[in-house]
Amino acid sequence: MPPSFRTSTWAPPGDTVVAMEGGTFWDAVAVGQKLGLEALSILEGETARQSGPVIWDSRREPRIYFLVPPSSGIDAEALACRLLSFGDYVAVPGVLVIEPPGPHWLVPPDPGQPDRLVDPALLVSALKRAAGSRWVTVSVGSGQLQVLAGDAQVDGTACLSLLFNLGGHPTC
Repeated sequence: MPPSFRTSTWAPPGDTVVAMEGGTFWDAVAVGQKLGLEALSILEGETARQSGPVIWDSRREPRIYFLVPPSSGIDAEALACRLLSFGDYVAVPGVLVIEPPGPHWLVPPDPGQPDRLVDPALLVSALKRAAGSRWVTVSVGSGQLQVLAGDAQVDGTACLSLLFNLGGHPTC
């Protein structure tokens, strides 16, 4: 590991996986795989791919774990997820574990900001949006693109904004 590579004060070393208790360095928001991946897609778009650390445990009952600051006040029941804090343990992969099998980082801790966590307000917004959305195929030029869209966008009563580097104009 290069000497310039820094890790968070809590992340396990190398390619290990360690059961860690929530509530001290972070709380974990556990979400079912489908909703979690959709929320992460929204969150990554809103944060320029700087969402904060996210773990994917694809064993038996696949779950996505968003690591948020402790005591962030997320109303887990209203969001169909579970908040893990003191007394709850999460299998946290080492900083080098970025693929299955077992728990691995979908978004590892950022070496440049090793103690940065997922913004709770942005996560709540992404979970709400993802819960009311579904994947649709949109024709763009001569190709097709998969996007998350809400009912109003699918029904044609709201605009589906797609921004591209070429021109950057939304399409409806």
